[in-house]
Amino acid sequence: FTPTATYPASTNIQVRLLNTITDVAGNTLLNPQNFTFRTAVGPDSTPPTVEAVCPVAGTTGLGTNAIVLARFSEPIHPESVNASSFRVADDEGALVPGTIAFSRGDRMVTFTPAEPLDPETVHTVTLSSRIIDLGGNAIDPASLTFTTGPGADVAFPEVLSVNPVNGA
Repeated sequence: FTPTATYPASTNIQVRLLNTITDVAGNTLLNPQNFTFRTAVGPDSTPPTVEAVCPVAGTTGLGTNAIVLARFSEPIHPESVNASSFRVADDEGALVPGTIAFSRGDRMVTFTPAEPLDPETVHTVTLSSRIIDLGGNAIDPASLTFTTGPGADVAFPEVLSVNPVNGA
């Protein structure tokens, strides 16, 4: 659902999901829901920030099976993230094809390459100002590089320590 107009500031909005809602097979919603939310005092004018990117800038020896994660300070508008706004390129500038997925309330974006990354190659991740939050505010552009190693990372993770210790 996309509203046709901006909701008024400082207003309670009631949402009703009725049992007239059906899926593509014609099955009706089993448990109708009612919920309410309150709009903010004014329009959202705070741009989202890039809180973290993995791999970290300058990482070397990364497996050719690596994925790229970007975490934002607030939910990102999913339609604003695509191959032109979230770019992964090799050292010749060729875009790496892949898929983009969202998690953690649209605050985490995961890029998964369609094929293994080129080995021993510098890759550039570019996040453009075309990435916006739900209020239409753009991020400050960000760019980083990482270098892949000779092959895929096939090592299993292991627990080195825990805190608190067992039985504490």
